[in-house]
Amino acid sequence: MKKQIKLSILSGLMLLGFQAQAINASDKPIQLSINNSNNSENAAQRDAFGGPVFVIDDGNAENSIGDSGQFIWMNRFTPAVSDFPFQLEEVSVVFGDNLVNVGDDIEILVYEDTDNDGDPGTNAVLLASFAETIQFNDLTTFNVYTLSMPVELTGPGDVIVGIVNKSGSEGNADFPAAIDQDNSQGRSWVASYNAGNVPSNPQLPGDEQWGTIDSFGLPGNWMIRAAGSPSVPVELMNFTVE
Repeated sequence: MKKQIKLSILSGLMLLGFQAQAINASDKPIQLSINNSNNSENAAQRDAFGGPVFVIDDGNAENSIGDSGQFIWMNRFTPAVSDFPFQLEEVSVVFGDNLVNVGDDIEILVYEDTDNDGDPGTNAVLLASFAETIQFNDLTTFNVYTLSMPVELTGPGDVIVGIVNKSGSEGNADFPAAIDQDNSQGRSWVASYNAGNVPSNPQLPGDEQWGTIDSFGLPGNWMIRAAGSPSVPVELMNFTVE
């Protein structure tokens, strides 16, 4: 069944599904509009072992976003060419607390996009998905997931890490996607699908709603981080001692 997109008019703009949780009693739903935009570049940090660590948020979530059903929220990271190849090993996520429960099912998605156009909807390839559950739902604590199998990224190009609220259901207005609303990097994207639930092995773009969260009138950075380690060269993997 095709998802019914909520429509209303407020201050001359059309509301299309994605909404922000009202943190304060005086807050009102924020209007949404679609307008794809180019994204600024980000630099990877380094962990203690020299692997890339990808962060675009400032560590504090001011709000959380929902879409009355399942959707994908994702960050687009651009490692330096010199970072490739590497293995993505860990994903960290902050979840909202409004109609979101500890133990709810989620899915972690990892895509690679090497066309360098800044839009994951053109040529992003899904490399892996992982079923997990929510550990903390306090809009503060990072849920840290060590991937059951590292994902090899060969690049160069973008790495897209997304989350699906698998426990979400059509018409259930949960707000799982924590967002840092300071200094948007223009790298946080959303996708929803006409089928209602996000399909297995979801391809981008979403066929119902697609764009940066900024383009829906909700600028900010998803509280999604990722980390990895340098790939082991084949010649070292095959090294033996006589």
